[in-house]
Amino acid sequence: MVDLSTRFVPPVHWQGPIRIAYHGTLHVDSLGTFPVCPGSQTLYKITPSGQVQAVASGVTAFLGVAFDAYGTLYALETDTVAGFPGPDAAGSGQVVRVNDDGSLSTIATDLTFPTTLTVGPDGALYVATVGFGVPVPGAGQILRITLP
Repeated sequence: MVDLSTRFVPPVHWQGPIRIAYHGTLHVDSLGTFPVCPGSQTLYKITPSGQVQAVASGVTAFLGVAFDAYGTLYALETDTVAGFPGPDAAGSGQVVRVNDDGSLSTIATDLTFPTTLTVGPDGALYVATVGFGVPVPGAGQILRITLP
């Protein structure tokens, strides 16, 4: 068992693990604090022995992680604009691929407040967008992103 709440001192370094993906080890994302501070978050893995290790850093406001059938890790950033979520942040969400060396490659951009992602049985990524911040009922949508 690992208690991540003891790893960071609130509120300055609060990380707030939100989603977990499993591929031999657990991988957890971190939403972070508000106002949003671009590039301030880290993706972690938790080994079977309970060690917490950084996998990638420099990401912003994580709300999802998922592995494809080849073991490639993808992360969802809901908002990449400094400040509080609002009109300026609409369309700033993106999906990034975590490369083997911990660097990030952008896969999809211009997402409006995405809230989760998953890999479908067809191998594509599915992202729920417009998950918050828009007062129009039914504005949300599911996007399909074909992976290279």
